[in-house]
Amino acid sequence: MGEWRKVAWMVGITAILLFLGGCFESDSVDYEADEDRERDLPVIVPHADKDEAVSDSDVTEEIGEDAEMDATDGDEEEESGGCIDPGDGDEEDTETDEADLEEGEDIEPPCDCTEGPCCSDGCHFDPVQTECLAQADSELGCPDNPLQDGEEGCGRDLYIRYRPRFCSGTSALCEGDFGPYAEWNVHEDCSSLERCDPVQDACVGDRPTCDETYCTDGECCNLETFTLKPQGEPCGEILGVNTEYRCSGTACGADLQAREYTLTCTGTSALCEGEPVAGEYELVQDCTSLQRCDLDQRSCVEVPVCANDFCDEDAPCCDTVAQRIRGADSICEFDVDSRIVCSGDACGADLMSQTAARRCSGVSTACDGDLLWSDPGTYRRCDLLETCDAVAVECVPDRPRCDPFYCDEGLCCDTASQTMEPLGVGCRWEEFYRYDCSEETCGATLSRQWVERQWVCMGDSADCNSPMQESLGDWYEFQTCEADEICLPDDDDHCQQSDECAVTPCPDDMVDMGTVCIDRYEASRQDATETSEGVDDSVATSRPGVLPWNVNPVGLADVQTFGMACAAAGKRMCTAEEWYAGCTGSQGNLYVFGNAFNRETCNCVDTFCDDFCEDNGISQEDCYLSSNCGYRCGEVGGTQFQCLHLMPTGSFPDCVNEYGAYDISGNVWEIIPVTADIDSRGFMVRGGAYNCAGASARLQCTYNAGWTALYAGFRCCKDRESAP
Repeated sequence: MGEWRKVAWMVGITAILLFLGGCFESDSVDYEADEDRERDLPVIVPHADKDEAVSDSDVTEEIGEDAEMDATDGDEEEESGGCIDPGDGDEEDTETDEADLEEGEDIEPPCDCTEGPCCSDGCHFDPVQTECLAQADSELGCPDNPLQDGEEGCGRDLYIRYRPRFCSGTSALCEGDFGPYAEWNVHEDCSSLERCDPVQDACVGDRPTCDETYCTDGECCNLETFTLKPQGEPCGEILGVNTEYRCSGTACGADLQAREYTLTCTGTSALCEGEPVAGEYELVQDCTSLQRCDLDQRSCVEVPVCANDFCDEDAPCCDTVAQRIRGADSICEFDVDSRIVCSGDACGADLMSQTAARRCSGVSTACDGDLLWSDPGTYRRCDLLETCDAVAVECVPDRPRCDPFYCDEGLCCDTASQTMEPLGVGCRWEEFYRYDCSEETCGATLSRQWVERQWVCMGDSADCNSPMQESLGDWYEFQTCEADEICLPDDDDHCQQSDECAVTPCPDDMVDMGTVCIDRYEASRQDATETSEGVDDSVATSRPGVLPWNVNPVGLADVQTFGMACAAAGKRMCTAEEWYAGCTGSQGNLYVFGNAFNRETCNCVDTFCDDFCEDNGISQEDCYLSSNCGYRCGEVGGTQFQCLHLMPTGSFPDCVNEYGAYDISGNVWEIIPVTADIDSRGFMVRGGAYNCAGASARLQCTYNAGWTALYAGFRCCKDRESAP
């Protein structure tokens, strides 16, 4: 019996080893199958990278296979009673096992697991590279929301990304390491009035940040419409500097005036932080003919010069014969003062003496005018190694200045080597403008030239006293005086009003721009009406309420026709400078109506979009008001409508320059003849038009249309003539 048991035990052990060997082989094959399945998995996470996730169908298929395997394992468990644990048993169990071995039954080897997402073969744990859950973890974020001017970008979307989980290799549960995150995918589409908030991980409605037309407080906030006030609208005074005073002139009777400076809205902020704008000068005090305007006292001051028909006969500056104050060139006291001066500042310059006489001031009967100094006479001579000291009234030995081999100060002194700087080293510069009139007549043009001056070291003196070297810029036109002003280049104001410059008034259909008259309205044919442009090309008229003269396309022949029509009216076509001055005005505006664009002011492509919405019951919120909305402003009954159209002259009361000329911007383009070197076509096309896109750019005074297939008109000008 002992021998039998020994043989039975050896047979049992052999059977167990064979069975276990079969399990390991099967497990190895399953691993390879799992790896093949992993390589063939389809992508379901958008923009996944190296770590791919399993699709729902594959997961279902895999679960189904596992279910079959589990069912099979279940049947085997019912038949065999489960896997055998080869631990220590009692003798009864051993005898039973030996009996079973005698009967030749198979013994199932031990298993790690029978179920679970990481037990796909029903016996062994899946390896660590097996992905057991494709979207095991997720993360929300705002990856495409970079900072824009310090604010998160409006309209940026909320994204989500996933990462898978792998088996641990030691458990049937899906509890291994997480894989890397796949690429981001849109989770929630934020609207243009929302922003992706990385703190809340959500689309956040944040209208004050995302909608610049929204505001709740501030001087530039319109609380009725909750919109920002347009650029340039006054909103507050500039603390401490909001008032500026001036005198209307320098003659007796000139008035004291003042104007206020105010801050303006920017159009993009509720704060009053725009550029300061000056108002019109207004009268503060009306000086009489016996008074002069005094800016220091900010009042009208009575001065003797204004009462020039009487003066005190005891006063030194009173002309008792003419009963007038003596002029500023009259001497009223001789030898009133004396002084010592130097003949120059170079070495060897001599001490000189001068006496002075007192002159009348021309504004007072007292002898209180300027001193008139006599020509200097020699007082003491200095030698070549001395300098003249007028304060000490002596000649001072000055080796550093007067000895070229020694120095310790001066612009041309190298104090380190105690020598003079060599010839040509720059030591002093001066820059300024020089002015000149084309002629000192009424309405003359003032020209300006940039001047640069330089002095260099001479190599034998510490003084920067070489002859001046001058570099001159080109002369160019700087200012044109008004028709009633005379040009004075050496005066600070350059242009001054003069009674000698009276001119004839402009015709009623034109406006006064100083030296020139310009048509009040765009040119029209004499047979034009409110609804017709007319056909008579003989003479140009300037009148309101009619359709303006225009052609499309425009060429040189049309420009010649325009010129003859102006000539027939006793006028001429405007020059580029005259048209530009009429558009920009005295303040140099960007548009004829100011520096802030407004689609409603002049007739442009976008002017009538809101009118279309109002006429067709479209709410303000749904009204299409983007740039160029006039091309497709809305739809009614399935039909798309254009809103742009030509208007009669003078239809826009605010589309007027400071002189009273209408429609310089908008309605139709205006032709300006020029030479070919300025524009190869022989003319410029200015002012913008009612049917052209990009109105905010093309209505600017500087814009010149570079094409000719457009609706173009013109207006006439006329030179002012001197009164007889």
